Amino acid sequence: MNRSSQLLDDLTKKKITLDGLRLECARWAADEVNACQFKPFPVMPKQMETDTILPEDRLSPMFSSPEVTNYINLKNRIFWENKYLKEWLLECRGLLLKHDEIERVARIDGKLKEGE
Repeated sequence: MNRSSQLLDDLTKKKITLDGLRLECARWAADEVNACQFKPFPVMPKQMETDTILPEDRLSPMFSSPEVTNYINLKNRIFWENKYLKEWLLECRGLLLKHDEIERVARIDGKLKEGE
């Protein structure tokens, strides 16, 4: 049985509590932290680099460009993915700190530094 199935089975059979499940998930995240990757932001399209403030008549055509809209959508998606990964790792870090699991906290700290 894989780790996730075992944890859910233990929870269902009341071998662990919900808090115990959260702690085990935090341990698992720390053990597998190298699988977590912060994504780099995409390169800004050249047409957006030229002007930071565009006259209103040029604004609409630029934002209707597929290259620009794809860039904006991808940048927003990566921003939120990185933000939620950071929040998850910080939550795991807090749980592990409460249980004095310093080695696992250090692994998570290393990954958090990558996301700065």
